[in-house]
This record gives sequence, C-alpha cells and structure tokens, in this order.
Amino acid sequence: MKVIFMFSGQGSQYYQMGRKLFDSHAVFREKMLELDEVSKAVQGQSVITELYNTTHKLFDPFLALGHTHPAILMVELAMAKLLMEEGIIPDYLVGFSLGEFAAAALSGAITETDAMKMVIKQAQLVRDNCKEGGLVAVLHSLDIYNNTPAINSNSSMASINAPAQFAIAGEKEQMNTVKRFMKDNDLLHQELMVSYGFHSPAIDPAREAYCSFLQGQSIGRPAIPVISGMSGQPVHSFPAHYFWDIVRNPTTYVDAIQTLENTAGREEKLLYIDLGPAGSLANLVKYNIRDSSASKGFQIMSPFQQELKKLEELISYHKENRPAAPALHTTKKDRLVTWLFPGQGSQKKGMGEDLFDVFPALTDRASEILGYSIKELCLDPANRNLNLTQFTQPALYVVNALSYLKLKEDTGIVPDFVAGHSLGEYNALFAAEALDFETGLKLVQKRGALMATMKDGGMAAVKGLGEEEIKDLLRRHQLDEIDVANYNSQNQIVLSGPKELINRSGHYFEAAGASLYFVLNVSGAFHSRYMLPAREEFDIFLQQFHFSALKIPVVSNVEAALYTHDKIRSLLANQLIKPVRWTDSILFLTEQGDVTFKEVGPGDVLTKLVFGIQRDRKELVSG
Repeated sequence: MKVIFMFSGQGSQYYQMGRKLFDSHAVFREKMLELDEVSKAVQGQSVITELYNTTHKLFDPFLALGHTHPAILMVELAMAKLLMEEGIIPDYLVGFSLGEFAAAALSGAITETDAMKMVIKQAQLVRDNCKEGGLVAVLHSLDIYNNTPAINSNSSMASINAPAQFAIAGEKEQMNTVKRFMKDNDLLHQELMVSYGFHSPAIDPAREAYCSFLQGQSIGRPAIPVISGMSGQPVHSFPAHYFWDIVRNPTTYVDAIQTLENTAGREEKLLYIDLGPAGSLANLVKYNIRDSSASKGFQIMSPFQQELKKLEELISYHKENRPAAPALHTTKKDRLVTWLFPGQGSQKKGMGEDLFDVFPALTDRASEILGYSIKELCLDPANRNLNLTQFTQPALYVVNALSYLKLKEDTGIVPDFVAGHSLGEYNALFAAEALDFETGLKLVQKRGALMATMKDGGMAAVKGLGEEEIKDLLRRHQLDEIDVANYNSQNQIVLSGPKELINRSGHYFEAAGASLYFVLNVSGAFHSRYMLPAREEFDIFLQQFHFSALKIPVVSNVEAALYTHDKIRSLLANQLIKPVRWTDSILFLTEQGDVTFKEVGPGDVLTKLVFGIQRDRKELVSG
C-alpha cells in the first residue's frame, strides 16, 4: 500500500479548525506554535490567537488573508508531522493551490519557515493590490461552463475536481452576476469562503511583485515525489515562478489522481489521506478512480470536528493494511544476535590487512569496479586518499563486507538482525542478501562520488545536550538553516548545515551547557536538505538495480524500523537527506528481546554508542 498526502488550499479554512488536535496532541500543538512564531516575526501577529479565539464560532466568516493563508499551511504541516510520528510516511505528496506550499515544504524543496514567509507575502500582495473576488464550486459537467456565455464570459476556470464538479473564479461584481444566473437557472453551486479571485486574472496585479520576491527564495528539489496539482504531473524541480503559477493557473485534481492511479496504483492500492482542514479532497477520490480500484480516500479534519475519531480510524486502517515486516525470528532463542556495520569516520590505515588475501577474488573484483587497487588504498602509507569521501565509502564497504564474510565463515552464525550506520546500511543489506557484493559496491561508489561534490557544507558533533534542548536552541537563535544529521545517542547529536554557519555556532551550544561542540572534518552537509541535488541524481541511478528479498531483517536509518522490500530504493535515496536515527534503531532492536550486539568492521565506534544508549536507557527506567 502506497500513502499519498493531499493538501488543500483557500476555501477549506474555518475558525477552530484542528482545535481538538491542538488540545490533545503535543506533536500537532508544538508544530503549530513553532510556525506561529514565524507569523509573529514576519507580520507581527499571531495566527493561533485569531484562529482559536473562542469568540469566533465555527461557521463565522474566516476571510482575512493574513490569517487564513498561514493558518491553512500551519494546520496541514502540523497534521503531516503528527501522522509521520504515528508511522504513516508519505510515498507521494500532492497539493492544490495553496496546498502546494505544504507539499513543497514536506518534500524538503523549501523549508517550512520559507513556506510560511511565501504564503504570508502572497497574502499581503494580493490584499494590497487586487480587487475583492470569489470562488464558486459548480456541481455540473464542464459542458455547462464551456457552452454558457453568461458563466464563461464572467469567470475563469479555477479547478477541475471531478467529471461533474469544477470551480470558477473572478472579481466580485462578475461573480455576483454568475451566481445570480446559476440561481435563476437552478444550477447547483456553492460559494467558497474566499474573498479574492484566485486562479483568475483578478489577482494579476500582484504578479510582478510576487514573482520578484520569489526570485530571492532558496528552492531545492523534492526528496519525496511530488505530483503537481496544477499540471497533474510529477515535479522534479520547482522554478521560482511555479509558486505564483499554482495560485494563478487552474488546478486539476482529476489529472493528479489519474497520474497516481496509472503509476503507483497499477501495482498496489493507494491510501489517499486528506490533510486539509475540510476533508473535501478525500471525498473526491471515489469520483476519480476506477470502480475496480482498491484505493481509498481518508479524511481527518472537517467542520464536524470528528478529527480525534478519524485519526484513530486512520491509524488502525494503516496498521492493518501496511506491508508486513519481515519475521523477526522464527524460533525462540535465549539471545538474539545483531550485527552492526560502521560508516564513514571508522576508516583507518591498515584496515583489511588480514582480509584482502583471504578473499582475493572479491578484492580483485572490487579493484576492477573502482578502477584502482583497494588493497593499496587501505594499506599503502603513502596513499592519502583514504579520508576523501569518494574513496572512504567504497573502502569501508569492501572491508565491512569482507569482515562479515570472514565472521560468518569462522562462526557459522546467521544473525537475527543487521543494521548499519549510514554507509554501513549497505553492508547490512548485503548481509541480508538484498543486494550482491558488486551491486553494493557500485551503489556506494556512486553515493560517495555524489556526496563528495556537495561543497561548502559542514557538520558538528554536540555532546551533553538532548534532542529537544538542541531543537529549542536552534529555534531560539533562528538557526533554521541547520539540520539534525545524526541521532547517535541520547548524549551525542550531529548537526549539518552551511559550513560558515556551523563553524561560528559553537558558542550557542557551549553557553547552553554542551560538554562538546566539535566541527567534523567533512566537506559537505551530509544527511540534510543540502544533499537534495545528490539525492535526486542517486535516485535515478538506483532505478537500474534490482533488489532481492531480504533474508535477514534490516533496520533502516531513516525510519528506525524494519526494511520492507518495496521501500529499499526510496530509503536508500532518502538516507542522503534524512537524519541517521541510530538511537531509535538500537532502542527498537533492544525492545525485540535479549539482544547481543557485535560490530563488524574496523574500530569500535558503534560498540561505544550502543553501550551509551543502553546505559542511558537503564538509568531512565530505574530513575
């Protein structure tokens, strides 16, 4: 089952939307409060104060763009955060109109802060430059619009939602004319809660100023596949003007759903989840899929305020229908064995010295693939390339793989689980026979080469501060260009971001009580949004490889949960931009029973991290 997150735009808002989630779910509330701080900083007003003001009734007109624009985005991003915390991870994102900002932010193409700034700026420019207008949903086929001059000469097509449902937009006077005509002719229609004519020439006066503003925004490539609600097609990159086009041009729900049904929906059922406040997108699913389709639309929020019940129903449905994880173990054992493979940072001169001659055929094949002697790289003191990313990663992969084969040969043990830290995850997949030695090496060689091209980034290890302390510090000091890259233990977290910012931010952490802020000797901001270009190219490279069924359960860095066969490609691609959740991965394994961990490869970095994670867990439990 594939999961699609859908995001709606203007017209779906109402006072008190999401209030029950705000009151009862800390994850939802914290994201709302975090984004509200952006609104206060940018436009000097709180969205939450207006949205949840008890003097406003549910169906009171909620029209002021300075509140409604950011409010819709905030609710949708908070809803996405809550679902992902519940283990519901999107395979595709699709937004319509204003909802495309939420999709772009969740995909990693823009930051949530920038998305807030972009929608607030749009609201200001439309309000200050455009005449009032409106949007009207029409419950008839498109023939009514195309063949009725009284309608099409006074309005523009705003959206095509289903074979017998569309929306029109325009300036207020013209829309009043259209509404009178439809009322007089008994044409079913509904006026939407929108005070400007989005998706029509009515907002053109704001175009030049907004497009100029967009040129200064930092926009990357999506890390999660995005289907455009404007074209109905996949979006591989976002030109700056795209974020004007999505509110000026018509949206096409029909084409977006057909694209998903004709690609992902051909092989398995799709779960369309409407994260918008009205739930209207989910209701449209049944009108846009084949009668034989197993796909399902699911809404959470609506003006009927049943979101707590709907959320529980969704979580239950997802658990019942998601792909089964590999069996943890088939026979009861006193102890479960987990083998761990280290990643970049564990390399050292001389590694593999006792392995290369034991496995000469694999050593020679590795050298053929790489185009240089792997043995010389690791053993020759005069060769200084070992610490360069493009050389480090293939070298570690080879030594880890040979170490695994030697350990398996010497002990005859087949581990119950395998896991790897970042690069080491490729060795875990090799051990699980999801990929062979050569495939793993080719992937790692490409991965290392791509990561080596990502310049001007930096990373720093922080010790002595917890996750929430670090995130709070980043918020308070507006260090929103810094991402968390590794959750190595409860006491060690690695940050990633622009090199100059990483280098000068240490004093904030030291002042907050960190016992160590250490800038790492790396060339890029690994496991962060800054790896998006590498992720995009690597994702294309991955498409040419076949992966076999997993014979040993493998724990994913990205999800801290077990791999499933259908997610191997996406998880390996997303690993470049997502944090390494090592702490959660070890805790997940610890919860499976009495587990013995063994590090397979050079050094003992992971052994020390596991010891610290288990020690802190015991102290927390006993405390």
